[in-house]
Amino acid sequence: MNSYLSMMLLIFVSAEKIFSQDISYQPLLKNFSLTAQVNYVSSASIQLYAFSPSEFERNIIVDIGGGYGYSGVIKTNLPGDNLSIALSVEYISIIDDQNSIYIQSVNGPSIRARLTETLEVIPVELSVLFNIPYLSDDLNIYLGGGSGVYFGNWKRKVLGTESETISKKPGFSFHVLSGIQYSFLNDISAGFEVRFREGSYEVSTEFPKDEFIIEGNTYNIEKSYSSRIFLDGLRLTFGVSFYF
Repeated sequence: MNSYLSMMLLIFVSAEKIFSQDISYQPLLKNFSLTAQVNYVSSASIQLYAFSPSEFERNIIVDIGGGYGYSGVIKTNLPGDNLSIALSVEYISIIDDQNSIYIQSVNGPSIRARLTETLEVIPVELSVLFNIPYLSDDLNIYLGGGSGVYFGNWKRKVLGTESETISKKPGFSFHVLSGIQYSFLNDISAGFEVRFREGSYEVSTEFPKDEFIIEGNTYNIEKSYSSRIFLDGLRLTFGVSFYF
């Protein structure tokens, strides 16, 4: 992920220096826009024991599949330059039930139990966009980067019991992006965007009970976790923008 961020930032800085010298960008439509987006996030991960004194435990990572979400963006073009500023608020939901764990019985055989991981994330991100200088009246290609605050929750379900959140702490991170917009009506355009980021937040969660009796055998699970969640997958976005 760090290599992706470095690559995109290098492209962004180089393009800005090359094109901003003697070519002024013509805004696609008007100076302000509101955008509604549908998003796909390719993956996430959980650092299960993020605050353990053991390095081995801190390196235990649970990989989570992708999920969908939606977002809203307000953007304004900066006068006399090729730059825009965009503020986005996003909601992402990921439910993954592909992982499982083995649980050893106190007085019998071990069992394999399916895990259901549920993530809900709200990224709030501020981006600076460099618009590739005037290509056509209807087309805009842009590169950008910025930072964001990531709020979220995580719940784990095993043996029919779901964990309860004890505390949550938002995290801060950077992102880079690129996208394309095409205007098909006077005040409306459609666009596609790719975003790389490594947003994170912290969650402490606890099961209401840690002992289960199944077919006369007693099983114990880990009762609580203090973990860090990473939103480190690729985000693909389709959006419709309204200009005013």
